[in-house]
Amino acid sequence: ERARAEQHLRLERLRAMVAPEVEADPDRVHAETNANKMYKEGLQHGDKETGTRLYAVNAKNFYSGYTFDRLMGDTRHRLAVALHENGLAGTQAGREALMQIKGSLIPRKDMFTSEQLGGLVG
Repeated sequence: ERARAEQHLRLERLRAMVAPEVEADPDRVHAETNANKMYKEGLQHGDKETGTRLYAVNAKNFYSGYTFDRLMGDTRHRLAVALHENGLAGTQAGREALMQIKGSLIPRKDMFTSEQLGGLVG
């Protein structure tokens, strides 16, 4: 019982140390992210949609998942499958090979954080 009480006390101290120091702000929680805002602005200024939206916002943009052909059309995925089939997926050489190959999907702006975009958003 004493050990349990000590553990509870330690956990309470840890909880107090790592507790977030922010005010509750439901408007901020439900607000649009800077990355998504930049993505929408980019579309308005002529940027092209390069990726596939996984979550549909309407029937036109609905996407039910990946097909075999779509997956195998990606260079990194084909390499990952080949490495896995030959028992090399978890090796250092396999990881290095995957890091050197670029994927076929061009990432959209909304896939990055504002920091990764270079702090372009205020």
